Parts: sequence; C-alpha cells; structure tokens
Amino acid sequence: MMQLLVCADDLTGAMDTGVQFAKKGIRTEVLVGSQPDFSRLDEDVQVLVVDTETRHVPPAEAEETVFHLVRRGLASGLRYFYKKTDSALRGNIGAELSGMLRAGGKPIFFLPAFPKNGRTTAAGMQKVNGVPVAESVFGKDPFEPVRHSYVRDIIREQSGAQVRDVLPGRRPEAADGDGILVLSAETDGDLERWSREIPGAPPLFLAGCAGFAEFLPNLVPFTEQRPERPRCPGKLVVLSGSVNDITLEQLENSRGSADYWAELSDRQKFDPDYTRSADWESCLRKIGEPGCRLSVLGVGRIDPEHEGPFERQTPQARRRDVVSGNLGGMAYSVLRHVEDATLAVFGGDTLYKLLRLAGARLRPCWEIEPGIVAAQLHIGGELRSLVTKSGGFGSPDVICRIQTAVNQYKEEQ
Repeated sequence: MMQLLVCADDLTGAMDTGVQFAKKGIRTEVLVGSQPDFSRLDEDVQVLVVDTETRHVPPAEAEETVFHLVRRGLASGLRYFYKKTDSALRGNIGAELSGMLRAGGKPIFFLPAFPKNGRTTAAGMQKVNGVPVAESVFGKDPFEPVRHSYVRDIIREQSGAQVRDVLPGRRPEAADGDGILVLSAETDGDLERWSREIPGAPPLFLAGCAGFAEFLPNLVPFTEQRPERPRCPGKLVVLSGSVNDITLEQLENSRGSADYWAELSDRQKFDPDYTRSADWESCLRKIGEPGCRLSVLGVGRIDPEHEGPFERQTPQARRRDVVSGNLGGMAYSVLRHVEDATLAVFGGDTLYKLLRLAGARLRPCWEIEPGIVAAQLHIGGELRSLVTKSGGFGSPDVICRIQTAVNQYKEEQ
C-alpha cells in the first residue's frame, strides 16, 4: 500500500531519493509526468517518486504542477508528502514549496542538508564542502547559478510564504503564521534527531533532498522487506549530459582507464539526426566489442566563443533540449544494440529523455555510494541494468568506482 508521495523536479534527483527507501526493502517506483495514475501501481509499492521535470520551467508553472500533484495525492487518501529539492538549491525552490503549502494548508518542514555529499545547512546557510553555495561551483553554473546562500533568501526569490529558521536543539514546532520551517543540519546525526522530533501527525508535509529522505522511515509507517539487488553486467557504458565542473573532472579522470573515451563533437551534440548516421553506428560497434569494458562519452565544456556549425544553427533557447535529446537517443540506442552492458547516465535531463524514448518504468534498487544509484529499467519486456548520477555528485574517480562496484557485484552473483 502506498504511504508516501515524493515530488521531484528532475530524474536523477528522483532516483537518489527513491533509493533511500529501496535499499531498506521499501518497494519504490519512479515515474515521469505530473499526472500519475495511483490506481495502476502494484499493491506492494509503498513509495511513489514522481519526476515533474519542473526545474527549468517558469516558476508559476512549477508551483501549479506541484499544487495539483499534491492535491491529487490527498484526494487519493495519501497522508505523507515529500518535496524533493536539489541539494545545492537549484531550480524553482520557492515556487514548488509554495505549491505544496497551498495544497496542504499546513506548514512544511524543510531539511535541505545532505551531509554525506558535503551539503550542510549551518544556521540557515547552505554550504557545499564548507563553502557557501553561492560561492561554490553551483554559483557559477552556466544555466542556473545559485545567487544566495541563505535558504530563506532562496525561497523568498519566488515565494511570499513566512520562512523561519530552526536550529538544532530547538523544538521543530510550527507557530501561528508559519509557512516553511528551515531546519539546519550539519551531520547525519542532526537529520536523524530531527526525524524523531518533527511532530508526525498526518497529513505531514516535508521537503529536502536525498539526505533527509534516508530518515523518513522514522516518520512514515513503512513495511520493510528484503532489498532487491539487480543483475549488473560488467561492461560499463557512461553517457554524460552534465556540464558541471565536478562531472567534467570525473570524465577527464577516466580518460586513461577507458577502452573508448570521447568528448562529443558539435555534430554529435546538435544534429538531431546523428543517431541515425553511419558515424554513430561505427561508435556503437566500438562500444559493443567484447574487449571494450569501459566506454565514456560526455558533452564536455561549453565554449560560447567557439561554436560549431550545428550549434550555430540551433536557436539558443533550444540548445539544452537538443543536446539532452541527442544524449537520450544515444543512451536508448546503447540499450537496444549493446548486449550485456550496464548503462550509466550522468545528468537528469539525459535520463529524462531516455525514459521518454523508451517508454520505460524505473525502479531504484541499491546505492553504489551517496548520489549514485543502481536500478532496473523495464524496457520492451526486458530488464536492463542502469546506474544514475546527478551531475554535481561524486569524487574525481567516481567512474572507476562505479566500474569496480559493478564488477564486484557481478562476481558476487
């Protein structure tokens, strides 16, 4: 029986939140779209994570999407809701929290920290590895820079709700007029304590990233079972649509160990017909060779001063969508034509395009390390192995670590 509805704004974030439940044996499914049919879920699904794809839409649209999704959940009898936000506070944070606040009519407890991945909230300020978020790499993001470091200031960019900071050691009790309570946390211990102190009378409205999701079983009456462990073939194909500096370093770090490594060309990124070309067929043959155990393909760094012909022909407003569409097409092609391979997708936009093309269902199963999820993809009557990673997560050698984890698990099987 479904107990919890999680509203996520992008797909890799939906995955790294969903796996917090799946790894404890709490059956979880991830769907794309803002109007899921709750009645068609398997009876043993306890958590539904819905990717609304609202990170890059206008704030008013994001607010209405979350509002209607939560209202549908309430009408279906659900009593526990979690608004999954980006751990670096990118996207429509204030607008989406306002949508939940309007729909639920009760204060929201917001815990944006993810200490395992270096995201902490200290006296209301969000930090990344000890650096205020607006001064970190996320403040320099070419598409969506974070302009404030205090969580309340980020919320107030898009919301008129009353925001109040609550520090560790204080009681997390809502007062008259409260809209959003920002609960600071710098360690997992802080998050665990909050999970036991938040008043749990449903309906309960919570928000945060994967960090606090791990502790939600302290608040929600789940039934835990044996966790699933999917089969993971040892051949690894990495497709990255992320331009985050952290991911770019990870790709570069894998160059020496990869059997096939490529920074995607102008045509590969911007030609909508590329995956139907002879050049892509040649790439697939190389990736599919038995001796090719690690293939890495990524979009590389954006350089506005050196645009190629295909990029110049693509309107500025459509470039992000075109690139993610091409990467999604490549990922789908790998799943269809490269046998016995584990596909790793970096970046939520690319993963979203893949699921749209494949018409697939996605089930998170286990966590390789924080922010990196092993999953089962139901596609064309088959189960395929998939690894997902948000662009800003992971150490410089994360690709090597993923390959090691996949190979170790194959040996265990």
